[in-house]
Amino acid sequence: MASPSSPSYSTLAVARARAAAAAAAGGGGGQGDQGGTEGGLMGSGFFPGTMMPFSASPAESSLNQDSFFVTQNAHGSPMPPSSPLLPPTASPGQPETETGPSSALPATHLQDNTKAEREVSMILDDFLYLGGELVEEAQITELENLGIKRVLNMAINCDDELWVQRFGKSGYLKVGLLDHVDQDLESGLTEAIKFIGASKEPVYVHCQAGKSRSVATVIGYLILAHRWPLKKAYDLVVERRRIMSPNIGFVSQLIMLESRILGPNAGGLSHDP
Repeated sequence: MASPSSPSYSTLAVARARAAAAAAAGGGGGQGDQGGTEGGLMGSGFFPGTMMPFSASPAESSLNQDSFFVTQNAHGSPMPPSSPLLPPTASPGQPETETGPSSALPATHLQDNTKAEREVSMILDDFLYLGGELVEEAQITELENLGIKRVLNMAINCDDELWVQRFGKSGYLKVGLLDHVDQDLESGLTEAIKFIGASKEPVYVHCQAGKSRSVATVIGYLILAHRWPLKKAYDLVVERRRIMSPNIGFVSQLIMLESRILGPNAGGLSHDP
């Protein structure tokens, strides 16, 4: 049976096909660390070869465990549990869109979805947080109460002004990506991962809804900085942010990235037999 945290068979098949086509076009063939390019993510000098050591020491922070604003798992370790994970509420592979009125969905569903998008999910304990665009003063204050000092914006369509006012130019980075299957993840992932890796204090990574662009960035960071297999990173993120839904183009590029960093037999997002 398929793992509940994994993408559907059709999504995975298309993602693998896209990754294979890009690898063939780039001529890299997915041969681990043996040179060549694999298209997409593999053209940057940051990805091949040795990864810069991860030396960030997350700042200690006092978390309000009863806060409606934070969703987190009860596990004290950033390592994902070995038990099966709860299924995500959204199907991977669809570009994130801002929630709006729809005659096909009840109002309560839309309200719940909007609330979930505005929640902040802790991915690595007291260090790496993930979510959507926050535009209210109270929401920014809540981030500060969590000890977050740095903000990474992965969405081209999210504003900067409020973030810069509160965190300053040194504590804020915008890497504007489109949530589109043809968006080159490499164009922003290198800069984003350097920003996270250089952080000594908690970081909030966001896009518009906290489903696709920011999710792909966090998974890419776990693969590169921590050398986690893609499935391990994916399972942790989907457990701690169940509405995640990276688009299929990002998934295929993450498959290529894993192959380049960990070797062609790393496993991708294989379903359990």
